[in-house]
Amino acid sequence: CHLLLITNQLRKDLSSTNHFHSSLALHCLSTIAALDLARDLTPDLFNLLSSSRVFIRNKAIAVVLRVFYKYPDAFRVCFKRLVENLESSDPQVVVAVIGVFCELSSKDPRSYLPLAPEFYRILVDCKNNWVLIKVLKIFARLAPLEPRLGKRIVEPICEHIRRSGAKSLVFECVRTVITSLSDHEPAVKLAVSKIRELLVDQDPNLRYLGLHALSVAAPKHLWAVLENKDAVIKSLDDEDSNIKIESLRLLMAMVYESNVVEISRVLLNYALKSDPEFCN
Repeated sequence: CHLLLITNQLRKDLSSTNHFHSSLALHCLSTIAALDLARDLTPDLFNLLSSSRVFIRNKAIAVVLRVFYKYPDAFRVCFKRLVENLESSDPQVVVAVIGVFCELSSKDPRSYLPLAPEFYRILVDCKNNWVLIKVLKIFARLAPLEPRLGKRIVEPICEHIRRSGAKSLVFECVRTVITSLSDHEPAVKLAVSKIRELLVDQDPNLRYLGLHALSVAAPKHLWAVLENKDAVIKSLDDEDSNIKIESLRLLMAMVYESNVVEISRVLLNYALKSDPEFCN
């Protein structure tokens, strides 16, 4: 009885012309949604995914994710409407819906391969760095599943690496290339050149990202680590403990029979002048 009353009240508020009522109902649904409630209110949520009130539509898109987890069949009902929102002229709507697809594609990337053309359009045309980063995360999951997709997206990603001044976007492009486009040698070389720039940046956060990117590259592109050996060794002397630890991991990754004596000498040298915690 109580569940029926709650469902009816939420349905009434979701369809209200008062956006405060609709917003509060969406917040409530995202907080208390159980299977029955999510199932019964999915049609109402579907309607709000095309609301002319952008604020309400954005909230509905965000709530969809919570409802999907409680009632998976809601995905079938709402999927087409979500895809339509990818073509919205409102940037905030695109931000919201890309966030949903980024989360969903982490669970089952193959299901989102048919949406590659829509994601590609956003990759090429969008100017919002946050959206581009999310799209890159999606493509990093999709590209290994479809070889032709890598050939399609590699040049736009390289253009972002060349032109963007946003370090966060460049880093995500670099990570996408070295993890999911490793067969595209020119792109990998471009990505490694950007990593090299990060390694010598004045900002310790960017230096750390450069080392982290090398760690990601190491399994498939150990040559990239070896090329930047001097920068890695220099990082052992950094004041930032996270940078020290990351550089130590990279140094261990590049040990070969031919250079084990040299690497051992470097480690002993730093062990003698480092604090005990780092030595251990």
